[in-house]
Amino acid sequence: MKRHATGRSTTRLVVAVWCALSLLRSIDGLYTDYELCTGSLATVEDGVCDSSNNIASCLYDGGDCCPSTCVSSAGLCTEDTRQCLNPSASDYPYAEYGNCTAMSGHLPYISDGYDGGDCCPSTCVVSTTDYCPEDNSECVDPFAVDFGYPGFENCTGYPPSMGNGLCIPDNNIPECGYDGGDCCECSCQPAQFMCLGRFDCLDPSFNTTECVTNTTACSPDLSREWLVEDTANAIELANAINCTGGTFDVEWRGSVIVPQTLWISQGTTVNITGVDTTASPAVADGNGESRIFGVINSSLNLHGMTLSNGHGVVGGAIFSALGTVTFSGSSALVNNSADEHGGAMFVDGGAVSWDGDMIIADNSCSWDGGAILIRSAGSVSWSGNTTFIGNRIYSFGHNGGFSYGGAINAILESNVSWTEQTSFIDNRIDVDAVDREVVCYGGAVAVDSNSSAIWSGSTSFEDNEACFCGGALHANDTGIFSWTGETVFSNNQATSGGVLCLEWYSSASWSNSTAFVGNNASEDGGALYVTDISSVAWTGDTRFEGNSARNGGAVHVSSTSSSIAWSGETTFEGNFVSGSGGGLFVGEGAEVNMTGRTDFSNNHADVNGGAVVSALNSVTDATESVISIDGITSFFNNSCQSCGGALMISGSVSLSFASDGTQFLQNVAESAGGAVCLTGVGEGPTFSGIRFDSNSAQIGGAVRSTGSGTTILATGEEFPVTFTGCNFTGNWATASGGAMESAAGKDLVVNSTFLGNTASQGGAARFAGSVSVSNCLFMNNHADEQGGPALSNVGFMEGIEACTFADNDVLCPSGFFLDFVDLFSLFVLPCVSDCAVCSDGFAESLSFTCSNCSDGKATVVALVALPIMVILGLIFLVYMVSKERDRERDAPPPAGPWHRLKQLLPLQSLKIMIVVWQILTELASVATVSFPDVYEQFLDGTAFLGFDFGWMLSAGCFVDIDFHDRVVTSTVGPLVALAILGLTYIVARCRNRSCDQALHKVRRKHVSMALWVSFLVYSPVSSTIFQTFSCETLDDGKTYLRVDYRIDCDSSKHLAMEIYAGLMIFVYPIGIPLVYAALLFGGRDALKIAAVPNMEQSRVQAAVHLSSPYRPGCFYYEVIECARRVLLTGESVVSIVTGTV
Repeated sequence: MKRHATGRSTTRLVVAVWCALSLLRSIDGLYTDYELCTGSLATVEDGVCDSSNNIASCLYDGGDCCPSTCVSSAGLCTEDTRQCLNPSASDYPYAEYGNCTAMSGHLPYISDGYDGGDCCPSTCVVSTTDYCPEDNSECVDPFAVDFGYPGFENCTGYPPSMGNGLCIPDNNIPECGYDGGDCCECSCQPAQFMCLGRFDCLDPSFNTTECVTNTTACSPDLSREWLVEDTANAIELANAINCTGGTFDVEWRGSVIVPQTLWISQGTTVNITGVDTTASPAVADGNGESRIFGVINSSLNLHGMTLSNGHGVVGGAIFSALGTVTFSGSSALVNNSADEHGGAMFVDGGAVSWDGDMIIADNSCSWDGGAILIRSAGSVSWSGNTTFIGNRIYSFGHNGGFSYGGAINAILESNVSWTEQTSFIDNRIDVDAVDREVVCYGGAVAVDSNSSAIWSGSTSFEDNEACFCGGALHANDTGIFSWTGETVFSNNQATSGGVLCLEWYSSASWSNSTAFVGNNASEDGGALYVTDISSVAWTGDTRFEGNSARNGGAVHVSSTSSSIAWSGETTFEGNFVSGSGGGLFVGEGAEVNMTGRTDFSNNHADVNGGAVVSALNSVTDATESVISIDGITSFFNNSCQSCGGALMISGSVSLSFASDGTQFLQNVAESAGGAVCLTGVGEGPTFSGIRFDSNSAQIGGAVRSTGSGTTILATGEEFPVTFTGCNFTGNWATASGGAMESAAGKDLVVNSTFLGNTASQGGAARFAGSVSVSNCLFMNNHADEQGGPALSNVGFMEGIEACTFADNDVLCPSGFFLDFVDLFSLFVLPCVSDCAVCSDGFAESLSFTCSNCSDGKATVVALVALPIMVILGLIFLVYMVSKERDRERDAPPPAGPWHRLKQLLPLQSLKIMIVVWQILTELASVATVSFPDVYEQFLDGTAFLGFDFGWMLSAGCFVDIDFHDRVVTSTVGPLVALAILGLTYIVARCRNRSCDQALHKVRRKHVSMALWVSFLVYSPVSSTIFQTFSCETLDDGKTYLRVDYRIDCDSSKHLAMEIYAGLMIFVYPIGIPLVYAALLFGGRDALKIAAVPNMEQSRVQAAVHLSSPYRPGCFYYEVIECARRVLLTGESVVSIVTGTV
C-alpha cells in the first residue's frame, strides 16, 4: 500500500546523517600513517598484497605482502613470501640481495626491466625501496652506468649465466665473451654445472685441435661380443669403450658392481643385453659411489637392464650429452642419486627412450629432477608401461634456492612424452625444517623455458607433493603440458596448486577424460593454480571432486591475461575451501570461459562463493576479470558462510551469460546471496534466462547485490545489474529479499517471474537502491511481520510497468490472515497494521490484533456477563434514585450507602481521566498504536462504555460481526440506554406524582444520567462513525474500508452505511454538543453568578455538572471540550486517510 511515512523518513534521515558523521570521524586519522603513500589507500591493510602499494611509503601495503605482518579476518593473507619486500619483516626472503627482488636463479629477469632499476646503485630510487645496493654485483642492466659486467656492455644475451659451466647459445658470441668460456672444452670451468655437456666452441683462442680430448679410434678386434658377469669384466669394458667410432655388443649377466663410469663418447655405440641369473636379475650397480654410464655424442642401447645405486654430481645412473639412450624389455632405474641434478639420468640434449615396461623408483638428488633432468632441447619418451614411484629431491644443505621436478624436470626447450600407461606415485620434494628458504615446484614433473610434457597414454598422478607450487605438475616460462590420454590426479598436495601450477606464459590442455580427486593446497588452488599470463584449456570430460585449499578449492586463476577455458563436460563436486571460492577462484584480471556443460554441486566455502568467487582487483589496475558462462551450467547445493552460496562477484569483474541454460538450485549462504552475491561490480552483469530455484540465505535468498551497477560513462551510458527473462521460484530469506535483495546500486528487472518466494520483508524482492521493474509476474510470494509480499522498496523506484501481481500475501502471526489487504499490493507495511482480518477461532481486539477464543472460557464469560450486569445495575440505580414517594417534602435526604459513595467519589475529576482514556483508546484503534497485552485486555473489557456491543460479541467469539454491525450497535446502543432511562423516568414519575419535590428530583437525576451517558459515548461513537468514511485504494484499483478490509467501500451496502453514518453525525458529533449548548446557554444567567438553583430552577440545576468543572465565566467550555475531543479522534481518521501519520 502506498503511504507516506514522514516520521519514519525523518528518523531514518537522522540515523543516516549520524552514521555518516561517525564514518567521517573514523576516516579522519585513518590514513595518517600513509601521508606519503603514492598508491591506493583504499586497499591497504585489506589482507591482499597490492603491488602498487608494496613500497616503503605505503608501509608495504600496510603489511599485506608479508605473511608475518598481514592481518585479515577473512583469511586472505598468503603464506607466499615472494612479494615480501619489507626488510623489517621476520620472513623477508631477500636479505642477501637487498631490494633486488625479481629473482631467477637469484638474479633479475631482463623482462622485468631489471627489477625497475633496484639492482643497480645508479638506477635505484630510494623512495620506492627501503634501501639500495651498495655495489654492482647484481647489476645486469647494460644501460646502467655501473653495469656489473664491465667489458660486456654490448652483450645481448644474459650475462649472469656466463661462466657457470653451461654453454648458452645466446651468450656464445664475442660480445658475451663466448659465454665466459663455457662453450669450449678447454676453457670451461666447472661451476653451477659440471662442463660435461655439449660444447660448441666458437672462441678462436680455444678452437684448436690441442683443446680437443685426444681419443683414438676403436680397434677392430675390440668390436666383439663382450661378457660382463663381475666387476673385473665391467672395468675391462670401461677401458675398452673409451675410443671413437666403435660398436660393442655386451651380455650382462646378473648383478655386477661398476666401480667406475663407463664413458661412451665420440660416436661409439654400446649395446647391452641383460641376462638374469638364478641369483639375480641383470643389474648394473654403482654401489652408491660411481655413476654407471656417461654418453657423449654417442649411443647406448640397454635391453632388460636395471641400473641401481649409481651416484654422481649430476645423473646418478646415466649422464647423456647429445647422446642417444634406449631401453627395451623390462627395465628399471632404482635408488640412484645425484649431488645436484637428475638423480637417475641427466639428459643434456639428445634423446632417451624406452618401449618396454619401466620402473623408476627411489631415485634422488638435491636440486632438480629427482629421477630425470632434461635440458638443452633434450627429449625423453616412452611407449611402455612405466611407473615413477618414491623419487625425491632432498634439499638438505641446499642453502636457499629453487628445486623443480620430484620425478622429472625438463628445461631449455626440452620435451618429455609417453604413449602408454604411466603412473607417478609418491614423488616429492622434501625440504629440511631448517632450510625453509628452498622453494620447490612440481612434485612429479616440472617443465621450464619452452619445455613440454605431452602424453597420450592412460596416466595417473597419486600422492605427489611439492613444498610450494604444483604438487604433481609445474610449468614456468612458456612451459607446456598437454595430454589426450585418460588421466587421474589424486591426493596430490602443495602450498599452491595441489596438482598443477602454471606460471609465466605457460599452458596446459587436454582432450580426454580427466579427473582431479582429493588433492589439496594449503593456500590457493586445490587442483589448479594458474597465474602470470598462463592458460588452461580442455575439451575432454573433466571432474574436480573433493579437492581443498584456502582459496579456490579446485581451481585458482589470477593475474592479468591468465585464463581458463573449457568446452568439455565438466563437474566441480564436493570441493572445499577455508576461505573463498569452493570450486573456482578468479582474481586480478584473469579470464574464465565456460562453453561446455558444467555442473557445480556440493562445493563449500567458509567465507564467500561456495562454488565460484572473483577477487577484488587492484584499484590501480584497469584490467577487469572476466567470467563468461556460455554453456549449460548448473549450480546445485553449494554453500558458504558469508556471501554467495554459489557465485560471488566483487570489484572489477565482467560476468556474462550467453546461454539460457544456467540454473542455480538449492544453494545456501549463511549471510547473503543464497545463489549469487554481487559487491561493488561497477558495470553490472546481465542475467539472461537464468533459473533461481530453492536457494536460501539470511538476506537475498537467491541474489544479493551491493553497490553494483552504478557505473555511468561520460556519454551517459549506464550499466545496471540486469535480470531479463529470469525465473525465481521457491527462494527463501530469513530476513529480507526472498528472491533478491539490492542495496546502494542500480538494478533493472525485465520479463522475469517471481513465484513462491518467501522472506520476513520483501517476499519476492527488496530494493534499497535505484530500480526499474517491467513486464514481470509476481505470484504466491510471501512475507511475514516485516511486510512486502511482492516487493519492498526503501530506495528509489524509477518505474514499474506492466507487471502482474497475484496471490502474494503476508504470512501473518498466529490469529491473522490477509484476505483483502494486499493480494496485489506492491508496498506493504508490517503485519501489525495490515493483518487486519482475524482467522477462524480468533477475535478482533484493539490495534488490529486478534485474541484466541480458546484463551479461557472465564474470559469469554466475563466479557459477556460484565456489560449485562452493568446495564442491570444501571437500571436498578435509576430506579433507586427515582424512589421518592415515601419521603416527606421537608424530610432530610437519607444518609445511605449511595449518598456516602457519591460524597467520596470525585466524579467531576473522574471525567478528566475518562476523556484521556477515551482518546488513547480511539487513537489506538485508528492509528494502530499498540499497548501492553494486559492494558489492551482491560480496554477490550471496557468497550461496553462506548456501547460497542458488536466488538464485545466478536471478542467473545459468539458472533462474526463486521464493522457495519459495529456501527449499528455503537450508534443504537446509546439510544437504547436513553430509552431505558425514559422508561424509568415514566415509572418514577408515576410513583411520585403526589409529591412535587420528588418529581423535580426525579427529573433532575434522569437528565443528569442522560448527560452522563452522552458524555461517555460521545468520543468512541463519534470515532466509530468517522471510521465509516476512512477508505483506502490499494494497487489493485479497489477501495477498501481501512478498519475492516473485508468491506468494499464501493459496495452498495457500504454506500448505504455511509448515508446512515452521515445521519448519525448529526445525532452524535453535532447533536450532543448542540444539546449541551442549549442547556448551558439556557441557564447562563444563573451559571454565571454561580447561584444555587431552587426547586423551580431544576432545568438549570440538571446542567450544573456540565459547567461545574469550569469557572462561572467559562460555563460554556464543555461545548468547546466536545469539539476538542472529536477533533483529536476524528482528525486521526482524516490523517490516516491522507497518509500523514
